[in-house]
Amino acid sequence: MRTKEIIAALLLLLAIAACSEDEPSPSFSTATYQGEISINPNNFPSGAGLNLTLGDTGKVVQLDDEAAFEWDIKIMTIRTGQGGRPGIFLFGDTQSNVNTQAVNVSENFNIGLGLSGFNAFSEVSTAMQNQLSADGTFNFDPKTDTDGSGKPDADKLATAYQSLVIGDRVVNLQEENQPVFLVKSRSGAIFKFQMVNRENGGKATLRWSRFALDVIE
Repeated sequence: MRTKEIIAALLLLLAIAACSEDEPSPSFSTATYQGEISINPNNFPSGAGLNLTLGDTGKVVQLDDEAAFEWDIKIMTIRTGQGGRPGIFLFGDTQSNVNTQAVNVSENFNIGLGLSGFNAFSEVSTAMQNQLSADGTFNFDPKTDTDGSGKPDADKLATAYQSLVIGDRVVNLQEENQPVFLVKSRSGAIFKFQMVNRENGGKATLRWSRFALDVIE
């Protein structure tokens, strides 16, 4: 009787192993993609959004054209008394049940800057994942946080941007000085992300790539 039980257990284990081998492993693109958007103040309050996982390649759109677009990262420019001030927002915030999270790995984990830093960032450690953070609450209302002229106050806006993981920290940097960010999308996928540049007139280019599961610790 004991022998039969052992044989039955072994057959069960073999069946489970066979089923596991038949299950396809997750398949998705790990190529690098870029998208160009407009962040002119005229697009406020819509701005532009990036969904990192849509269609496997990700997609950028102007949110005034697609208001229902489910974005992971949004960029918009607020017109102040001192001109347009763009900022980068992650979906949700620390109070949200669902949010996008990020960490500056160039600053915190010695990953290089620019395209070379982006390309060299090839593995995701547990320490990096532990540093992922959602945006804090963005406390700025352009209708009430105004300066002496009645226009949105640039200093108050700059202070509000400090509650964001990325905010306005990268919007004026040249490509070679752009840091790399580790990003966890609202769906839980792990990416590297970088703002490539921002041109006069409000055009900006974004760069992103998804990490393969076997390089995530």
